Amino acid sequence: MAHCYLKGHGHCSTERSNEHYISKAVLKRMEKDRAVRVGGLHWQPDRTLQRIGTNSLQSHILCKRHNSGLSPLDTSADRLWAAVDEIDKDPASVPPLTSVPGFHLERWLLKVAAGLTATKRQPVPDQWKAILHGKPWPSGWGLHVPATKGPRIHAAELEILTMPSSDNVQAIECSMAGPRLLLLLGATLTVPDGHFRPRGLIFQTPSGERRIEFIWPFHVDTAITYTKVGTTNATPPDRAYWT
Repeated sequence: MAHCYLKGHGHCSTERSNEHYISKAVLKRMEKDRAVRVGGLHWQPDRTLQRIGTNSLQSHILCKRHNSGLSPLDTSADRLWAAVDEIDKDPASVPPLTSVPGFHLERWLLKVAAGLTATKRQPVPDQWKAILHGKPWPSGWGLHVPATKGPRIHAAELEILTMPSSDNVQAIECSMAGPRLLLLLGATLTVPDGHFRPRGLIFQTPSGERRIEFIWPFHVDTAITYTKVGTTNATPPDRAYWT
């Protein structure tokens, strides 16, 4: 399958699959009238948000077998998004504990980066492809959750950034409905204070404590804590200069 970016890592099927750059389930959380406001894709004007149909944000970049094999990653990302969003909007409706496999979340972030790379017809790094196919993560690579510094606005938005550049990516930064996640892709990058592969996220809300626990095959005690201090209609500061 010539258009599958995981060709050579396991067996491809002969049937092509329309793969969303970002998981369809996550896009559905943000859509209105079957469209989402999107900016920053390689073919879009700089710092401009455009309404694009959710079904248009897909491409033939994976065969059907590889796409199906990675679908559990999308399910886990959607579970995390739903929990964070509902904890912010209606914490009383959320159970005290939500669990998400940590390795799923890491690979989902890598899958998003690989998909966006493939849509630009650029080569996806072989090491990324091997990890997506199940190879262990190199030492020092993986999920890092920065410590909270000052208020953060929780909104139904997703932001994906590559660091330090798209030519030599050493980390992928993701803001998912508020919390920041950092996927380290190298041991030499200096990162802000926080925790590497933490136990999860703790939210202190008027309805009591709500936890999102990341499941790892090892014991972890550390977690990142958020405390709700109020509500606002302000635009998230990361998007202050977007139109």
